[in-house]
Amino acid sequence: MNHGLDTDTHVFFYEQDFYVLSNFSSFNLKWKGHTFATSEHAYHWEKFDGVPGATNVCGELAWQVLNAPSAHEAFSFANGYKTRRRPDWDAVKVDIMREILRAKAQQHEYVRRKLLATGDRVLVENSWRDDYWGWGQDRTGQNMLGRLWMEVRGELRAVLNDGAAATAPSELGRNIAEYRGAKAAPSDEHPAARRMRERFEGKYGDLSDVMRAASGWRKAWADWQRPFNHAMEQPVTEEDVEAAEMAMLAAVRSLANVASAANELGLGTVLRESSQ
Repeated sequence: MNHGLDTDTHVFFYEQDFYVLSNFSSFNLKWKGHTFATSEHAYHWEKFDGVPGATNVCGELAWQVLNAPSAHEAFSFANGYKTRRRPDWDAVKVDIMREILRAKAQQHEYVRRKLLATGDRVLVENSWRDDYWGWGQDRTGQNMLGRLWMEVRGELRAVLNDGAAATAPSELGRNIAEYRGAKAAPSDEHPAARRMRERFEGKYGDLSDVMRAASGWRKAWADWQRPFNHAMEQPVTEEDVEAAEMAMLAAVRSLANVASAANELGLGTVLRESSQ
């Protein structure tokens, strides 16, 4: 049977422009103290984490999902143990997926950019196998994944458009608040993080500009090094990396104790190299 553009003589395998929205796309996810290779891994891990009896001869099922070598294997493995997943799974799975998608958008600027680039178009998971998360073989399925992505897109657009980041209802909103330059510490700031922040600010002043600029530089450098960056719709260039580095250094130099601050922030090498 052929699907999409496939014919009896050709199979088309190049990924589509918005493949980043697929849970199988290769964007790792930091989730509940673990780093998952894909959001698909995180979703299936939730089925078994902490569930009594969710084991086999190799140990905990959740651990095996976490370490599955591919998203497809995480999916297949989890489907083989449906009777051992948490008993309320059907009641909670949509909320869990929504939070996973929010986290994916929060942690990856490229995902946010591609999501916003969809404009007001309807988002559809074009899966012929799945008529719940996708629209199924006859295109009449529920398309829950597409609907959740449209929710996240709406949240992101609202935060960016009306400046409501401080009261945004999700972690995604708090992340955008930081990205846009909000100075206030988050209401749920961990005590240890607060002590560290206050110690730094007591020595050097408000560090939000520095940390934001440093994060931008590291992100630009990492994106520039990514395989296939040159084939992206808007590739990161060497000039982009240099501009981000200059912005970071300018922020560091605005502090009273430049050398000490740079060293303590782990930026001393960059600062020294830029002055040579």
